[in-house]
Amino acid sequence: MQKANTTGIIFALFLAEMTVTFESAMVYAALPTLIRVFGDPMKAGWLVTSHLLIAAATAPVAGRLGDIKGRKRWIMLLLAVALAGSILSAVTSVFLLVLVGRAMQGLSSAVLPLSVGVVREALPEDKVPLGIGILTTAQGAGAALGLVLGGALIDNFPWHSLFIASAVLLALSMLACHFLVPARPGTPTHEPIDWLEGLLPVPAIAALLLSTSLGKQMGWLSPQVLGLVAFGLLLMLWWGRRSLRSREPFIDLRLFKGRNFAVANAISVLLGMGTMQTLYVFSAYMQSPKWTMVVGESVQCEG
Repeated sequence: MQKANTTGIIFALFLAEMTVTFESAMVYAALPTLIRVFGDPMKAGWLVTSHLLIAAATAPVAGRLGDIKGRKRWIMLLLAVALAGSILSAVTSVFLLVLVGRAMQGLSSAVLPLSVGVVREALPEDKVPLGIGILTTAQGAGAALGLVLGGALIDNFPWHSLFIASAVLLALSMLACHFLVPARPGTPTHEPIDWLEGLLPVPAIAALLLSTSLGKQMGWLSPQVLGLVAFGLLLMLWWGRRSLRSREPFIDLRLFKGRNFAVANAISVLLGMGTMQTLYVFSAYMQSPKWTMVVGESVQCEG
């Protein structure tokens, strides 16, 4: 019985993580088509950037809320929001609405840390390393599926089919998590939640990432980019000061005093900035329009 339950939990979370990574990667396979559809490489690029911005800015907050309120509840909520975003993008050709749908999909990225938490609390101790290893594999499987299946869909069907496929996978993930993942209560805080401290990382991270995205377009020393950097850093400093002074912070920065915690996070950041992004970087690079003078598979853009 325990073996079947363990298998079911891992399967449901594997499907959810693979789906989340799929919806992140699928747009890379469609970049030439999206550039032609919307007539502007920048618009197509924002369909990638908006997803990453929302994912990076909200994942820490959503993950912590899962700790407090219950991880399964938040996994289901985030998958539902992403499903709504996929449906929105699938039924419209208006760029702004497609962009909103992509941003809603980005919220589901917090499913990744929440799933690791579920594995640690729901699986037998001797199965936890196996579960975490399988979930890590799901990210690679989802990226491959996004590029391969995404490419097949965009070559044979309208570009909306990408979002239809994403919606189907999200619906299946919700069903699997609903029936196979046990609901566990979270760990309520002893002090009232400081929502200001909890939400400060969202605009801070978003501003810093947005400045990076706009740097090449506007110039790294442009007032807009420098203003975003200053705004983001000030919010980060305010957040850090408020968190360190709190008796029970929403996100406990004191954990970074521990060597193992700090080193593990530093390694994750370096991997995220390096080898894990190689596939995406070269995928976008080789599909750049001719006017960028990039050598590779090029696309013709109207206008």
